[in-house]
Amino acid sequence: MQIVDAIKNLTIAMKGSGSVEDITTDQIAGAIQYMADNWEAISAGIGGGGEAVSVDTLSGATDTGKSLMKAANQQAAREAIGAGTPYTLPAAKADSLGGVKLASAVNVVSAADATAAGEAYDQTVAQSTVTLANANKAAINVIITNLKTAGIMA
Repeated sequence: MQIVDAIKNLTIAMKGSGSVEDITTDQIAGAIQYMADNWEAISAGIGGGGEAVSVDTLSGATDTGKSLMKAANQQAAREAIGAGTPYTLPAAKADSLGGVKLASAVNVVSAADATAAGEAYDQTVAQSTVTLANANKAAINVIITNLKTAGIMA
């Protein structure tokens, strides 16, 4: 390819249409003069203005966008967009909401159920009622201890 043909192809590209045979010397001169007159803008557009293309030289990018693209890690990216540190769920308190912990399991009360009240109670019926009450008390105390240990109850 001759230099003249290359310049004709460039002129066609600048015009947006045409063929090599249709390009005149005046059109070639006009294309070269246009490039000379607008060289600063042309070279800046192709990164040839002496400045390397980088995040900082992107046109249209905001300072926040540039900071985000330059972030070295997730924390730096969060800081660039103003998100700060990741959210940590606070502990639940008596006067404020928060995360709820899981208390330890409590065994079921295995004492026999109390029977319906009758007109008279014998020693066996009275003892079974005492046994059930004591088992319930023990289970309630385990529940309270587990809730305190888990931090659910003060």
